[in-house]
Amino acid sequence: FAASGLAALTLGGNPGTWSPGGLLVPALRRVVLSTFSVGNTGPAATTGLQVVLTLPNGLVTASPLEAIAPGWTANGTTGTGVVTFTADSQLPSGDSVNFQPTIRAASEVVLPAGDVTFEVSATNATAVSGVADRIFF
Repeated sequence: FAASGLAALTLGGNPGTWSPGGLLVPALRRVVLSTFSVGNTGPAATTGLQVVLTLPNGLVTASPLEAIAPGWTANGTTGTGVVTFTADSQLPSGDSVNFQPTIRAASEVVLPAGDVTFEVSATNATAVSGVADRIFF
């Protein structure tokens, strides 16, 4: 019998930081979030699992096609600063998957301060959200 009920999303790891990369080479400028995991502790598998990232004001993505995260498909509208990642496969009950996106950004990546906000959602679960503070290294 199939599991009934809802999925229950959790965040693990350290989703609380992001850093700019390629600061001296404009063609390589990107936003990198620290790796975190998305888990499902509910009795049902997820459906429609997504992570939506909103970049700080001024960090406009060059193209949603230049946003990558292994195991996820990126889409969005160029110039909005919002990228939606859709999971390539759904999470069964008790499973988790790592998420670490790299997003090519406009030249302003060096200048603005601010946070990257993110929301993890599924059509059959309550969304969970977080904020990633900027770090430098």
